[in-house]
Amino acid sequence: MNKYRKEICPRKVSGMQTIRAVATQPAIIDNWFEQLAVAYNVHNLGDKPFQIFNCDESGLQFDQGKVKIICRKGTKNPKKLAPMNEKQMTTILTCCDAFGNYLPHQIIYKGKHVMKDWCKGGAQNVYYNSSSSGWMESEYFRRGLKQFFCLTQTNFHDLKF
Repeated sequence: MNKYRKEICPRKVSGMQTIRAVATQPAIIDNWFEQLAVAYNVHNLGDKPFQIFNCDESGLQFDQGKVKIICRKGTKNPKKLAPMNEKQMTTILTCCDAFGNYLPHQIIYKGKHVMKDWCKGGAQNVYYNSSSSGWMESEYFRRGLKQFFCLTQTNFHDLKF
């Protein structure tokens, strides 16, 4: 180890799901942009920025069991591959349109029902849901969008997913 001390150092590592590691391959990203361009043209979205949304979910994983690894000096945020069901998860979904208008955030807790204590002191304009895993599932994604479109008088059924 002393022989390589100028090149390597111990760093704390955090988990990265295998599916996320695969999804960041250049061919996958290029294909996504090609599909996006087709959808943009097919649905004539050039003059409809209010119908273009970007959603991002962040999973908060508790007790990741960080360990130190040996890596090249200068490496920032080293990751380890982690199975999707390794630890308890709480998910936050943020979504906005191309104008920059944010939809109410969604927080998905692990549980059968949302407990009132989980929402105490929470932010305004947030929808709280629960799922058996704490992960964002299509049912909760659609429910959150439907709640937003009901509030804004937009016809949810006219939108294509």
